[in-house]
Amino acid sequence: MSSGKTVISGATIVNEDEIFIGDVFLNSGFIEQIIRKKDNPNYNGYEIMDASGSFYKEIVETIHAKNLSFVNFTSLKADVKQEPSKVDFVFEPTGNDVPKFLKICIELINLLKDNNSLADLEKEYLYRFYNLFLELETLENTYHFIADLNTLHHFYSSLLRNEKLFFKGEPLN
Repeated sequence: MSSGKTVISGATIVNEDEIFIGDVFLNSGFIEQIIRKKDNPNYNGYEIMDASGSFYKEIVETIHAKNLSFVNFTSLKADVKQEPSKVDFVFEPTGNDVPKFLKICIELINLLKDNNSLADLEKEYLYRFYNLFLELETLENTYHFIADLNTLHHFYSSLLRNEKLFFKGEPLN
């Protein structure tokens, strides 16, 4: 929508004295109103973003319920009823197309970072992986020396080995 009005539905609202599930109404990027979750809210004129993550929960529940070790796109698409097109790109065949594979990895990380149920540490890991894949993409776009996915794996492993995650602050007792 071009109106600039968005509602984030099912968001976890945290303020100084309580935590509750509610809807955040935005107008041109500014918070217009925060209300407790209603059964039939009025979203007229607003683009709706679902913050509940039910789509992602359904994928995880399907994989756990069926105890899947290998995920087949066709069966996953049949089992997951909500918006399967969001995960289509993950299962695109890449062959040995390194730039395409890196693009898919970056898109997946961008999709995952919007998941509100991630803990701070998980978000930090995603951020580090995002930077790692961006670095690999930059190296490939600049020098074009990564010939196949096997070579990419070696560069990935080498860069990952050098990554460090520092914890700041006092340790918990």
